[in-house]
Amino acid sequence: MAGLAMKLLIAAVAFSTQGAATFEACKFQSRFDIIMCKSHTCTDCVLEWCTKTCQETQLAFPDCRCESWPDDRKTYSGGDFQGKGTALVSTKMHPSGCGDSWTYFVVVKPLVEIGWKNIFTTYDAPANSVNKACVEGGCTSADPYKYEPWSITEIGVHGWHSPDWHPGKLRMNQLQVVVYSTEKTKGLTINYYENGQAPREWTKKDFNQACNRKGGSNRGYVAMGRGIQNPSHHYNGLIYEAITFPRFMNTRDIRAIANKLLDKYA
Repeated sequence: MAGLAMKLLIAAVAFSTQGAATFEACKFQSRFDIIMCKSHTCTDCVLEWCTKTCQETQLAFPDCRCESWPDDRKTYSGGDFQGKGTALVSTKMHPSGCGDSWTYFVVVKPLVEIGWKNIFTTYDAPANSVNKACVEGGCTSADPYKYEPWSITEIGVHGWHSPDWHPGKLRMNQLQVVVYSTEKTKGLTINYYENGQAPREWTKKDFNQACNRKGGSNRGYVAMGRGIQNPSHHYNGLIYEAITFPRFMNTRDIRAIANKLLDKYA
């Protein structure tokens, strides 16, 4: 049974400032204005269904944009909208901790250049630690972080005081399912799945999570879209769904669930 199921739209975008440009209406501007520019669905709604619907509308009208958009916003997803620029942090510690077995599935679509961006982080700090470490105390100048986050990124796993492993990169602007699985935090499997592409699957048997954090904080909070203590490496893209299982899973079972998720969001 899933230990956690969440849906979230996340995007952190830096906007450039450019000179004003003359707006040019597209061939079907009046229809686009009604469906996109003046609709509640594409202006105020924060539901994942609304965002997906508006992205599909943009694909149907690729040459159209809203006159009210800033000059540097060429498409619906290319600019600001409700729910954008947010991240999600759990209010309670996640049940899985260092030494436990678990499998994480995250459905994503990265929207900018691929790099070290924190998509899904566990063992992280609480929300009141955002951009600042150790608000709960118990740290030293030599070791200023109480929590040791463990992050799924666009290029592989990133851990604080534990090994990094970057076996492969996600693909930009493509819907993908990312899967990480470990058995008692000893050894790690990283898998990427995408419609129309062969599975990419890696296993590193000697990957071991460090279990030496102070304050008993091996069980931390879950964050989606960013790391809490560090203001860098925010994820830029979409997160459709995240599911965790409190057990290690074999490749056959992982593929079955990943394919259902791809079909769900295709």
